[in-house]
Amino acid sequence: MIMKKQLLLFVAMMLPMVTMSDPVYIGGIWYNLFSEGKMAVVTSSPDDIQEYTGSVVIPVSVRYKGTKYRVTSIGDNAFYGCSGLTSVTIPKRVTNIGKSVFSN
Repeated sequence: MIMKKQLLLFVAMMLPMVTMSDPVYIGGIWYNLFSEGKMAVVTSSPDDIQEYTGSVVIPVSVRYKGTKYRVTSIGDNAFYGCSGLTSVTIPKRVTNIGKSVFSN
């Protein structure tokens, strides 16, 4: 019974962290946006066709539908397979870089 209560509490705590349903494309970069905390996470193209080439500059924040989101993370596999990528500028505010971000 205690385990069930802990699981329910965990689920209830995570609900506000739910991302918008689809990644959004802002300024040449794909993001998952989180309403709780107004955070943006750099992600890969939703259809797995990587579009990142050349130099990518990740901004400190982005605006979407009038709301400002802080860019805080680069998600798993965000730049996976981007052989045409020559550089990525990451702001100091990005404090988490996921797994296999620059693989292949």
